[in-house]
Amino acid sequence: MIYLDNAATSLWRPDCVLDAVSEAMITLGNPGRGAHKPSLDAARTIYNARISAAKLFGNVSPSSIAFTSNATESLNAAIFGLLSSNCGIITTMTEHNSVLRPLYRMRDMGAEISFIPSYEDGTINISCADELVTGKTRAVILNHISNVTGEIADLEFFSEFCKRHNLLLMLDCAQSAGHIPIDINDYNIDVCCFTGHKGLLGPQGTGGIYIRPGLEIRPFKSGGSGSHSFDEYQPSQMPDVLEAGTSNTHGIAGLKAGIDYLIDYGIHNVYNKASDICREFTDRIKKIPNIKIYGWNGFIVSLNIDGFTAAETAQILWERYEIAVRSGAHCAPLIHKALGVPETVRFSFGISNSQSDAVTAAKAVEEIASLQ
Repeated sequence: MIYLDNAATSLWRPDCVLDAVSEAMITLGNPGRGAHKPSLDAARTIYNARISAAKLFGNVSPSSIAFTSNATESLNAAIFGLLSSNCGIITTMTEHNSVLRPLYRMRDMGAEISFIPSYEDGTINISCADELVTGKTRAVILNHISNVTGEIADLEFFSEFCKRHNLLLMLDCAQSAGHIPIDINDYNIDVCCFTGHKGLLGPQGTGGIYIRPGLEIRPFKSGGSGSHSFDEYQPSQMPDVLEAGTSNTHGIAGLKAGIDYLIDYGIHNVYNKASDICREFTDRIKKIPNIKIYGWNGFIVSLNIDGFTAAETAQILWERYEIAVRSGAHCAPLIHKALGVPETVRFSFGISNSQSDAVTAAKAVEEIASLQ
């Protein structure tokens, strides 16, 4: 099998991640709920995972990192915890439904939602951003890397834009964390939401959120925190404000191992490897007749083959060649509207792929295109 669906989830995990989860399952108790060794070791594991995540995002304060179940939960926590029904929010056409659907709920509650348009090739038309700012505008929510076209957002522009208009910069790093270096300090990012099961090579059901120190967020759930038990309300300080209930300690142990592995490997090396493989694939398929490519940047490229639906192409790739890809709208409907197609076939490369994977996949695409 050739696995080219890394934008959905990483399939390959380094041994250190498997070992960390296995050991945690048999040794760790409930963090912060006891003075015995299993409980204390669990608390230490989570704190050390915060340190690793803080290092990954530019040596930020570990207490500014809270763990969640995935980027979707992080984004919901940020949107409903930092923004209000009477504010304005600017976002883009490239966004995933994990941003769009919470924003539509905010819109139903009275919020003003504006979209920076995309060109027909899927790139963001940043020249239109200033005209979307109103007196109500409070934040920009931005997809760092499109999960359809692979476009990497211009963080220098958006950082300056948010600073100039006194707006919060909230970043969806579901695709970028672990694939490209991210230094929160370089771009004055206020919120960074990430998931563990994609580029960070951690287990599914893990993720996290960075909240800039000094920025107060309302809890999206309340419950046990292991401290301040007599307080009637959830503690307001990070990370407790976002971590009610028992943590996924076993998953977080695996996430820490994945992050540490990537830091040692070098995030820039991950990006260079994946983008080189993706470039090899793209260079080969762009010469094939009857192929339409929808953007390429980094490790993601989407396409369609004339005469086949995206679902048919993906099915043939799997059944005839054992190549795993993703077809459909990829939970990103607006960018497909901008591209003028209802669905695409997405190839997404990762640290576990090789140049030979790109060559084999390109040959398969060529053969399918010749079938019509």
